[in-house]
Formats: sequence, structure tokens, C-alpha cells
Amino acid sequence: MTRSKSKNFFRLLPEAHRAAIAEFEATQGIKIQMARPLKGGRSGSYVYHTTWDNSSRSLKTLIMKISEVNHNNYGEPSEDDRHTRALEDSPSDFRRDHMVDLAHPSYHSIQNGILLIFYEIAGKSISGFNAISSHDSLRDLERVFRWSHDTLLKKWNAATKLTSKLYYPIELIQSWLGYRIGSDGYIEKIVQQYMSDPNRSRLEIKNEILPNPLGYARQSNFWQHDHQLVAIKSFVHGDLNLNNLLIQHSGDEEKIVAYRLIDFALYQADQFLFYDQSYLKLSYFIEYVQNESLDSIISFISQLAAYQVPPQQIPARFVPVRSVFSAAQKSL
Repeated sequence: MTRSKSKNFFRLLPEAHRAAIAEFEATQGIKIQMARPLKGGRSGSYVYHTTWDNSSRSLKTLIMKISEVNHNNYGEPSEDDRHTRALEDSPSDFRRDHMVDLAHPSYHSIQNGILLIFYEIAGKSISGFNAISSHDSLRDLERVFRWSHDTLLKKWNAATKLTSKLYYPIELIQSWLGYRIGSDGYIEKIVQQYMSDPNRSRLEIKNEILPNPLGYARQSNFWQHDHQLVAIKSFVHGDLNLNNLLIQHSGDEEKIVAYRLIDFALYQADQFLFYDQSYLKLSYFIEYVQNESLDSIISFISQLAAYQVPPQQIPARFVPVRSVFSAAQKSL
């Protein structure tokens, strides 16, 4: 990689990101070259292959994640503490095959509101990995979603345990979503675009009356005839979006030969299962439909929610989404 390409990648970053990297270099005595981007997402996070050298002139090829810090997300314990806890909790074979190590303590640029995180794989090259968000191959996406359901549930969470008490559905939702359904959260801001009171049970969008998911996540009295559930708890990544799952292809690009998880800032060791799988689906869906009209999105979601919708009723442009989701479900 030439220095000119590195400088071009650097110039494309938001100003706050560039300032945070310059601050890191000045305070840590480490020079970073931006090798190539893996992907930048809607979350404000960017993932890069980087090469760096320090005062001892030792070169390293790493993955650097640049995140805009949301103080609701990044409190105590810290990103590094949670990552270390996830490594310690995980089965040794899963840790070896599907996780990454922290190459350097994460760096929080308070002035710029940016967190820099550096990853490596002990004894292996990390240069061939790419974020799922950089791939649009339907075959790859189906494989990834099957892996997220099969391997994460059966290997990472092999030691799951049934809870000793019964839970109402709203208790699982509140545990999963946490701060996201708070009064200062992003979800409330979206709901308020369509209704003045975000706690009502119904909202109207494009002349269609729909259940208000935020209201149902907050108000237990909205749930009618709900039954208590026997729940399962174990490890949850907590932020399994398309940028936080890296894959590596074989030389001929025909097979995915490795999967690696990054960014355990929201890791929990004793959380209800299936949140990661739902979160990954939502991450993919949001990216896929970002250029669709609101009417078509609502129509498709209604079809997904319906029981056994015939495939021929699914609009052609949404067939890939249905195919990816079906691949995940079949692996359970």
C-alpha cells in the first residue's frame, strides 16, 4: 500500500475521526497507516485494516474500529473489560476460531467523542478479513446468517441454562433493549415523528394503524392474554451488526473459511438468548431497505409477520431478504 492511498483513506474520514487518530499518534508514539476500509456503517462506526509502527519500529497489521462514543453505551465496565470478559467466558475452541484479541488498550478521545479500538489474531494474519457489510452476495449472506444461528447458539452458547423462573414477554424485551427504549433514546425520537405520546398502544403511519412497538416495550398493560415463558440465558454479543462480524474467503472466493466477532462493548454473560440473531436481522434489513419507500417497507414487514405467506406474494425486490431470513430459521 502506498502512502498516497493511506492519506486518501485518511482524508475521507470525518474530521473528528481524523483528529482522534492524530491525537492517538501524538500521545502513544505510534504511527498509523490506513491500509483499506472494511466498511463504514450507518451507526457511525468505521472499520479499517491498518499498519502501524511504534518507537521500536515493529510493524503490525491490525483492524482498527473507529466509533462515535454514545455515553449510554460505553460506561462501566469499559470496552476493554467487556472484551476481556467475553474471551474469558467463551469456550476455548470458539475463542480460538471466532474471536479476536485486543492489540492495544482502546483509546478514547474525549475531546472528539471518538473511541479507537485495535484488534489482532494471535499467530494469524488478519489482512484477509472483511466486514459482512461489504458483501452483497446472497450466498455469502445466507451462510453468515446460518452461522449466526447455528454456531453462536450451539457452540458459543453450548452451556446454556434454563431460567428457574417464568418471564412475561415484556420482561425479555426490556432486558434486551435496555437504554434503547428510554425517554432520551433514538427510538422515541422516531416514534414522536408520528405521534405526540410515544407511550400509546397504536400509531398511524400513512393512514395505516399499527401497534406501537415502543409502547408495548414500556407498558405491561398493553399485553393481552400473554403467557409466561421458560427462557434461556447465556452469552450475548449485544451489538451484532453487519460491521461487527468479519469473514475471510478461500483463495477462489468460493467458500467462507473463517468468521470472527469484534466489538464486545455491549457483551453480557447472562442475558436472554436470541437477541443477537434478531439484531443481526434488523441490521441487514435496515441496510437493505434504506432506499425503499415507507409504504413498501410497512407492507413487507406486515407480510413477514403474517403466518406462512406464499413466496409468490413477496415482491421480487424483497426476495433476497426473505431468503436470508429463511436460511437462518432453517439452521435452528
